[in-house]
Amino acid sequence: MSFNDIYFPTARKPHKCEWCGEAIAVGEKHVKFVGTFEGDFQSWRMHAECYSATDKWEISEGFTPYEHERGCAEP
Repeated sequence: MSFNDIYFPTARKPHKCEWCGEAIAVGEKHVKFVGTFEGDFQSWRMHAECYSATDKWEISEGFTPYEHERGCAEP
């Protein structure tokens, strides 16, 4: 069984972007993913521009957290 849900909340507390590792500030709109990947449960958050950068990346194959520049597809 697998599931994937993507939400676009406004941060009520600080979070860390899974893509770039920078802070997601209180009040900032961002992307929240909750679901499974290769059978494992995952939950992560990204800046909107970091999530947009994943369009240029084959995110379905996975990625190493915090290794990218904010909003950039290249590490």
